[in-house]
Parts: sequence; C-alpha cells; structure tokens
Amino acid sequence: PEERDKTQSAHLSNGTNKKRVGKKGLAANGGSVFEVPFSLIQHDISSSRIGELLIEAGLINSEELEEALSAQKGQGGKTVENLIKLGYIKPTKYLDFLAKLPGIASIILSNYTVQKDVSELLPTDFALKHEVFPIDKMGKRLTLAMACPLDAETIKLVEAFTGLKVSPLLCETTEIRKAIKQYAPKSETALFDNAWPQV
Repeated sequence: PEERDKTQSAHLSNGTNKKRVGKKGLAANGGSVFEVPFSLIQHDISSSRIGELLIEAGLINSEELEEALSAQKGQGGKTVENLIKLGYIKPTKYLDFLAKLPGIASIILSNYTVQKDVSELLPTDFALKHEVFPIDKMGKRLTLAMACPLDAETIKLVEAFTGLKVSPLLCETTEIRKAIKQYAPKSETALFDNAWPQV
C-alpha cells in the first residue's frame, strides 16, 4: 500500500473540471509531481546546508551566509528568510533555484480548488508560520504545497501532526499565503490582521 501511495495520482479540482496531477501529469517546472526523491527529505537539511547550496549556485557568498546565520541565532526565522530580509537574495531568485534542483516538482496552486477537509488538516497559524498548505490526501499520503520543499523539519512536524507521509511540492510563497487566507475558517481571520497585508 505504501508503494502505491508514492505514485498515486492526486485528485484536484479546477472549477467544475477534475484535474489529475500524478505520475504522468506535468508540474509547473515540467517535471512529474511525485518524482520528488524521498531520500532528499528523509534527512535533515540544515540551514547551513541550504546556504552552501546557494553559495555553490553563485547566488550568495560565504560572508552573506554567515550574517544570515547570525541573524537567525539572534532573531530566529529561517536562513533563507533572513537572506531575503538582508537583501542578499530575491524571492524570485530563490524560487528559480529550488525549481532547478533535480527532482523538485512545483505547482501553480491558484489553478486548483482544494477540498475543505484537506485544507483543514493543518491549523491556520501553523500553515502561516511554516508557509505550507495541504492540497490533496490520498490514502496515507498528503500532498503539501511548500515555499521550501527542502525543509525537512517542517515536513516532520506535518507528518507527526497529521499521521500522514508528506509529498512536498514547490509553490510560490504568495500563492500559499493566498490559499491559506482563502480557505481559513472565518473564526480565524484575525490571524491575518498582522500577517502579510499584501495578501
């Protein structure tokens, strides 16, 4: 059953038309949605490792990474978040970097309608904090839109909370934010008062 889940198609609806996004369906970057190598997310990818990958790609230098890591220790947040705040990398550049990594599939979330029971699998405040959004559940497999599909720590938290195995998909942060707000229960709209006024 577990092996079947890994290649099972996700059932997403686009208006009144059903869209099947699975092994043969193309993701936004031209790859297949479930071709994400699970070995990539089974091990913790530390903040420094993500930084090293960015250095190897020529997007930042070692001094900029050190400054971001120092900011992370003092103020919290994620390495990439601090790199963006410090102006060392643009969100679009980071997204392009992730999309080009082998096995990383992406999705345009605004094209799909997510079932209510799926969208409510994670608390709104958790989704906001970690920039993730559940888009489909098939058996024991949860397809999760993520701003950073390399974030092994967040994947583990989601798996522990839901009891499901996560299949991560890369998605633009703005798309995730809009989806969270769109599907959030009315009782939780106050969470958006001080979060991302541009959404």
